[in-house]
Amino acid sequence: RSAAAEVDGSQHRPLLAAGAGPFAYREDVAQRMASLAQAAYCGPMGRMANWTCDPCAASGVRAAPGTWRGVHREELGDYNSTFVSMARLLGPEPFADSCLVSIRGTELLSNVRTDMEFWQADLPASWACPGCTAMSGFLADWVDVEGRVVEILREIGCGPGQRSLVITGHSMGGAASTLAAFSLKSRLGFDVRMVHTFSAPRVGNLAFAQAFEERVSRTTPFFRVTFRRDPVVHLPLRAMLYEHCAGEVFYDGVGPFRLCLGREDPLCALQYYYWTPADHCTSPLTPTHDYCQCQGWLPLTRPRAPQLLVT
Repeated sequence: RSAAAEVDGSQHRPLLAAGAGPFAYREDVAQRMASLAQAAYCGPMGRMANWTCDPCAASGVRAAPGTWRGVHREELGDYNSTFVSMARLLGPEPFADSCLVSIRGTELLSNVRTDMEFWQADLPASWACPGCTAMSGFLADWVDVEGRVVEILREIGCGPGQRSLVITGHSMGGAASTLAAFSLKSRLGFDVRMVHTFSAPRVGNLAFAQAFEERVSRTTPFFRVTFRRDPVVHLPLRAMLYEHCAGEVFYDGVGPFRLCLGREDPLCALQYYYWTPADHCTSPLTPTHDYCQCQGWLPLTRPRAPQLLVT
């Protein structure tokens, strides 16, 4: 018998995920986090630096002036193959005095290559997770930018012992956000206030999912939001020994959301045997109903200083 519970979307009920503590899923907070995930698709345009991009405004979250930063990773000639957006946040609650880490999903040809690297790689030895593996492409994306992300977080007053982090991302960015939360919290000593991923694929094997639930979601709210017949949340396949982390919140597009227990609940996204690609970018939580677009995005001209754009 499934442990999923259907609730009215206006109510905030506890999500009791396997291996996780009881945390309330608040749809108003998820809506703000969804817009912050969408904002990563805005790229390094000027309206990010002054926090006036459309998703920035739609989120209703205020950023401290002058604290926005973007970190990039180059692959296959795409300078901004991986894009991480960061800022120190002022409010409202529960964002007050926190710091944003938002990781963009698939947008460029180089991202498609990352998405196709389905083979599993061992987590770095410094992560102290024996037997844990993650999809090679996602792991490489995060490991390559992590050092610079940590530097910038410290520069803007968001290091360990300073302010807690809110971490979000859509699609590939959701997978990288899961790895980011695991490493930043359990290995580097950051306080992670909450994590929301949207339409994220499976990240690692069962050992990783169990370690994530023990080290992260047992003490930090983690919500993995899925929508209808999105195909990406079914990849990589379980037959390839991948497993989702517990914490799914499922929207079917016609009724209230469903809070799902366990890692792979047959009453949530797993119920579908045929998929609709258009559902991957469809958002039940943002004003545009689309995670993947940001009005006014322009490709980045390579700045002099690699990996960091400060406007």
